[in-house]
Amino acid sequence: MLTVTDTAAIKVKEVLEHPENKGQFVRIYFDGIGWGGPRLGIALDNKSNEDNVINKSDIDFIVDQRSAELLKRYGGAKLDYNEQRYYGSGFSLRLKDVAEC
Repeated sequence: MLTVTDTAAIKVKEVLEHPENKGQFVRIYFDGIGWGGPRLGIALDNKSNEDNVINKSDIDFIVDQRSAELLKRYGGAKLDYNEQRYYGSGFSLRLKDVAEC
């Protein structure tokens, strides 16, 4: 359902280690429809009783039911971290069976 690259796992753990992020989870959520289809978002958040927990690379990711269904429908998602000299660095989260535009 979720693939996390080694680089992304290291960066997520660095973010979660900050004192102000103590007790937070990494939320994966449906973020609307783009040119290539459904988009996902990622954010730090508190866990609710309705959330599903996905543990990958010793990190607890949380997803609501709608987002979990989207992940299942599109064959899962891949979280990566890209370091680019000119465009900046950051996370990318893509559904596996959605074309990129």
